[in-house]
Amino acid sequence: EPAEVFMAELLPPSGARLGNTSQFFITVEANDDGVGFSETAISVTEDDTTVPILVYRNGLARDDALLSFEIRDVNRTATLPRPYVVPTIKDFTMKMGETKYTIEIEVIPDKAPQPDRYFELTLNRRSAEGDFILNTATRSTLVTVIASDHAAGIFGFSNPPNMFLNESQLAQLTVFRQGGTFGDVALKWEINRECDNQILPPKGTLTFKEKEALGTFNILVLADGIPEISTYCYITIVEATPLSSNVGQATIESPRINITINPSGDFAGVFQFPVETNQVSEEDGLLIQPVSRTVAQFGASVVQWRVSPVPKQLQSDSGVIVFEDGQSMSPLVLRFLDDNIANSAQDFTITLVSASEGRISDTMSTLKVTLLPSDDPNGRFGFSQQTLVLTSEEPEDSSSNALVTFDVVRAQGAIGNVLVTWSVECTTCFNDVPDGDQICRGCTAEEMNGVEPLNGVLFFENDQKTAPLFINITADDLPEVEQRFSISLTHASLPYAGLNTTTNVASLVIPENDFPYGLFS
Repeated sequence: EPAEVFMAELLPPSGARLGNTSQFFITVEANDDGVGFSETAISVTEDDTTVPILVYRNGLARDDALLSFEIRDVNRTATLPRPYVVPTIKDFTMKMGETKYTIEIEVIPDKAPQPDRYFELTLNRRSAEGDFILNTATRSTLVTVIASDHAAGIFGFSNPPNMFLNESQLAQLTVFRQGGTFGDVALKWEINRECDNQILPPKGTLTFKEKEALGTFNILVLADGIPEISTYCYITIVEATPLSSNVGQATIESPRINITINPSGDFAGVFQFPVETNQVSEEDGLLIQPVSRTVAQFGASVVQWRVSPVPKQLQSDSGVIVFEDGQSMSPLVLRFLDDNIANSAQDFTITLVSASEGRISDTMSTLKVTLLPSDDPNGRFGFSQQTLVLTSEEPEDSSSNALVTFDVVRAQGAIGNVLVTWSVECTTCFNDVPDGDQICRGCTAEEMNGVEPLNGVLFFENDQKTAPLFINITADDLPEVEQRFSISLTHASLPYAGLNTTTNVASLVIPENDFPYGLFS
């Protein structure tokens, strides 16, 4: 009790008078000193091996206070396997005049996950002696051993750190909970912002119930129908929040998984020829054929090609075409040797075989190429050197004729049947004065009658190299100066047959006859 004051007052008898000191004040000083803990609640950790706790004594402390304390387990969880808080000394004495005393308790760590643990310390009197009381309000204090050894758990992904997924793929992610499994815990996860339109859902919450050690959630990779290269995303556990107040903090470990969305939709392109056929001549020496890359053009790629059958003029029968990132067209180059050997048309096929990235078209992967005939495979026609110029007299007997033979030669190739047309023209030349310059003019129809035929066709069979051309000279009894006939090869029937421009015209000379300048007597 606190100090109290009492007043004693003299009451006067009848007819009497009181003096100045008729009242007397008596003070009863504060007594029954109060003893209690300085704090009614204390929090400690397992690492606090020895914990001091202060006991206060109010009042005059006029004699010794014999005290003791007891520890009572008031945990809100199941019974613990062993004591965690023990006193160092249970009995103690506060000496006369001593107003503070420190007791100690020992916290025994067990290195096992535990939630908050509660112990009540209560002061008791060891004896009825002593002028003190136990303070009702502070006689007990609650000691809380804070949750330890990851009581709420250690959380992280148990999937491999790198996952490879395809478009439209549903994937399950597993989160482990190690350490303690006390209390409910809510985990928040999210996908990096750059990928939140490619994976659903972009974020979420996974709740672990008490004693639950594994949790799962699903994600779906969206299919957008757009060719794409690999996309790199990641999922992160961003927060772990215990839903119970007595389990301490949750720990996040292995909080991230890297996700690679595999390339999709022919991201590297589809390689093909833009046309189905082409042609080239040996004389060109070069074929530059574009190869196209459609759909998409991500990354570099090397396309292999080969030729079959292989023309002997072709310098390489296989090779590669290199496409750089973003390149949609690249040339395939074939080189040909001009061998000056007559060749007929040859067909061969170029095939796109494989691509290091991307794929080859299913429908346009081959190109048919025609190597055009070269070096006059059907022949180059002209007169033989021996019959380029022939001279023949007009027969003297009008009943006879002279047959002149020209040899027509087929050079270069001799492939196929060829018709060669020819014609004859005439020029006559004479001197206007003896030993003077010659004057030439075209032949008259009458003068042309001495030679036949005036045109015709020669037939060359396949592989035939020579053919005779016959000109017949007839006697006409007409005086004639020198006549010169030009026999010209004018046309060869096949497109790859030609005329030798230096030998396609031969000459037939008929000397003057029948005394063109007269017979003098």
